[in-house]
Amino acid sequence: MSFREPIPGYIVALILGVLGLLVLGVYLRILFRGGGLLGVSLAVLALALMAYWIRELTRLFKGGAEPERIEGEWDVDVIEDSKDITIVARMPSTCEKVAVFLRGRVLQVKGERDLKINIPLKDDVRISGSTYKNRVLQVKLEKILKGGKA
Repeated sequence: MSFREPIPGYIVALILGVLGLLVLGVYLRILFRGGGLLGVSLAVLALALMAYWIRELTRLFKGGAEPERIEGEWDVDVIEDSKDITIVARMPSTCEKVAVFLRGRVLQVKGERDLKINIPLKDDVRISGSTYKNRVLQVKLEKILKGGKA
């Protein structure tokens, strides 16, 4: 129930830019040695990479590189007893992968495409289990009693 964080757009643009410059360098070397058709094809590839890189950098610096936002409401129920807390959340859209983290007294739920929610908790807890099926996430939390025992 976890996923890798997506690579930020500026890193992708930087990698493509470096690759474009490398291909351009190889092209210039072949061109000055008389490379023929290979030189022309590498030039086209270098120009395409550079055009893409410039477009991505322009979009990044104009603020258009924000991830897609998911519209919709989270329906969250918190069920608490003396030893445990159970959180049942219906997510606004379907995700293949969902990650659950504890940051102090805040439960963070992250899904794909910038789908996330922070749920504040009033007790110190640890995650004892979680399940996700059909847009419904269930997280079981054990309360940490004074003295470090659950």
